[in-house]
Amino acid sequence: MPACRRRPTGSRRRRFRLLRSGWRRWSLGLTELHITETMHQRKAMMAQLSDGFIALPGGFGTFDELFEILTWAQLSVHNKPVGVLDAGGFYQPLRALVEHAVSEGLVLVMNTAPWWGLSTLS
Repeated sequence: MPACRRRPTGSRRRRFRLLRSGWRRWSLGLTELHITETMHQRKAMMAQLSDGFIALPGGFGTFDELFEILTWAQLSVHNKPVGVLDAGGFYQPLRALVEHAVSEGLVLVMNTAPWWGLSTLS
Protein backbone atom coordinates (compact mmCIF):
# COMPACT_ATOMS: atom_id res chain seq x y z
CA MET A 1 0.00 0.00 0.00
CA PRO A 2 1.45 3.40 -0.91
CA ALA A 3 2.33 5.76 1.90
CA CYS A 4 -0.06 8.60 2.62
CA ARG A 5 1.32 11.87 1.30
CA ARG A 6 -0.75 14.08 3.56
CA ARG A 7 -1.20 14.50 7.28
CA PRO A 8 -4.57 13.56 8.80
CA THR A 9 -6.95 16.46 8.22
CA GLY A 10 -10.51 17.00 9.38
CA SER A 11 -13.31 19.29 8.35
CA ARG A 12 -16.59 20.15 9.98
CA ARG A 13 -19.42 22.50 9.24
CA ARG A 14 -19.50 25.38 11.74
CA ARG A 15 -23.00 24.50 13.01
CA PHE A 16 -21.91 20.92 13.72
CA ARG A 17 -18.92 22.19 15.64
CA LEU A 18 -21.09 24.43 17.79
CA LEU A 19 -23.54 21.63 18.50
CA ARG A 20 -20.75 19.26 19.47
CA SER A 21 -18.67 21.63 21.55
CA GLY A 22 -17.00 18.75 23.39
CA TRP A 23 -15.36 17.50 20.19
CA ARG A 24 -11.60 18.09 20.14
CA ARG A 25 -9.34 17.71 17.12
CA TRP A 26 -6.43 16.32 19.12
CA SER A 27 -8.60 13.41 20.26
CA LEU A 28 -8.67 12.28 16.62
CA GLY A 29 -4.95 12.76 16.00
CA LEU A 30 -5.60 15.46 13.40
CA THR A 31 -2.89 17.92 12.48
CA GLU A 32 -5.29 20.38 10.84
CA LEU A 33 -8.94 21.28 11.27
CA HIS A 34 -10.88 23.30 8.69
CA ILE A 35 -14.22 24.87 9.59
CA THR A 36 -16.58 25.68 6.73
CA GLU A 37 -19.90 27.52 6.61
CA THR A 38 -21.73 25.10 4.29
CA MET A 39 -21.73 21.42 3.44
CA HIS A 40 -20.94 22.25 -0.18
CA GLN A 41 -17.79 24.11 0.91
CA ARG A 42 -16.86 21.19 3.17
CA LYS A 43 -17.22 18.61 0.40
CA ALA A 44 -15.33 20.74 -2.12
CA MET A 45 -12.48 21.23 0.37
CA MET A 46 -12.33 17.53 1.19
CA ALA A 47 -12.24 16.65 -2.50
CA GLN A 48 -9.47 19.17 -3.17
CA LEU A 49 -7.29 18.07 -0.24
CA SER A 50 -7.81 14.31 -0.61
CA ASP A 51 -5.67 11.74 -2.37
CA GLY A 52 -8.58 9.30 -2.15
CA PHE A 53 -11.78 8.60 -0.24
CA ILE A 54 -12.91 5.88 2.14
CA ALA A 55 -16.32 5.73 3.76
CA LEU A 56 -16.54 4.27 7.24
CA PRO A 57 -19.85 2.93 8.52
CA GLY A 58 -22.10 5.94 9.06
CA GLY A 59 -25.45 7.57 8.51
CA PHE A 60 -27.09 9.86 5.98
CA GLY A 61 -24.20 12.35 5.93
CA THR A 62 -21.75 9.58 5.10
CA PHE A 63 -24.05 8.23 2.39
CA ASP A 64 -24.44 11.72 0.94
CA GLU A 65 -20.69 12.25 0.80
CA LEU A 66 -20.02 8.78 -0.60
CA PHE A 67 -22.54 9.11 -3.41
CA GLU A 68 -21.48 12.66 -4.26
CA ILE A 69 -17.86 11.52 -4.61
CA LEU A 70 -19.00 8.52 -6.69
CA THR A 71 -21.06 10.84 -8.88
CA TRP A 72 -18.07 13.15 -9.33
CA ALA A 73 -15.98 10.13 -10.38
CA GLN A 74 -18.71 9.09 -12.84
CA LEU A 75 -18.67 12.60 -14.31
CA SER A 76 -14.84 12.60 -14.46
CA VAL A 77 -14.56 15.45 -11.95
CA HIS A 78 -11.85 13.37 -10.27
CA ASN A 79 -10.12 10.03 -10.77
CA LYS A 80 -9.12 9.37 -7.16
CA PRO A 81 -9.69 6.00 -5.48
CA VAL A 82 -12.99 5.55 -3.64
CA GLY A 83 -13.72 2.76 -1.20
CA VAL A 84 -15.80 1.66 1.75
CA LEU A 85 -14.73 0.00 4.97
CA ASP A 86 -17.30 -2.78 5.09
CA ALA A 87 -16.85 -3.47 8.80
CA GLY A 88 -19.09 -6.33 9.89
CA GLY A 89 -20.85 -6.32 6.51
CA PHE A 90 -22.29 -2.85 7.18
CA TYR A 91 -22.30 -1.90 3.50
CA GLN A 92 -23.66 -5.20 2.12
CA PRO A 93 -27.29 -3.97 1.95
CA LEU A 94 -26.13 -0.83 0.13
CA ARG A 95 -24.06 -2.96 -2.23
CA ALA A 96 -27.16 -5.07 -2.94
CA LEU A 97 -29.06 -1.87 -3.78
CA VAL A 98 -26.32 -0.76 -6.18
CA GLU A 99 -26.26 -4.22 -7.79
CA HIS A 100 -30.04 -3.97 -8.20
CA ALA A 101 -29.67 -0.57 -9.88
CA VAL A 102 -27.10 -2.12 -12.24
CA SER A 103 -29.40 -5.05 -13.05
CA GLU A 104 -32.23 -2.58 -13.80
CA GLY A 105 -29.98 -0.64 -16.16
CA LEU A 106 -29.95 2.52 -14.03
CA VAL A 107 -26.26 2.39 -13.15
CA LEU A 108 -23.47 1.31 -15.48
CA VAL A 109 -21.35 -1.46 -13.99
CA MET A 110 -18.23 0.48 -15.00
CA ASN A 111 -19.31 3.23 -12.58
CA THR A 112 -19.28 0.81 -9.66
CA ALA A 113 -15.62 -0.12 -10.15
CA PRO A 114 -14.19 2.87 -8.22
CA TRP A 115 -16.37 1.95 -5.26
CA TRP A 116 -16.05 -1.82 -5.02
CA GLY A 117 -12.75 -2.18 -6.82
CA LEU A 118 -14.35 -4.67 -9.17
CA SER A 119 -14.77 -4.71 -12.90
CA THR A 120 -18.09 -6.56 -12.61
CA LEU A 121 -20.71 -7.13 -9.94
CA SER A 122 -21.52 -10.76 -10.60
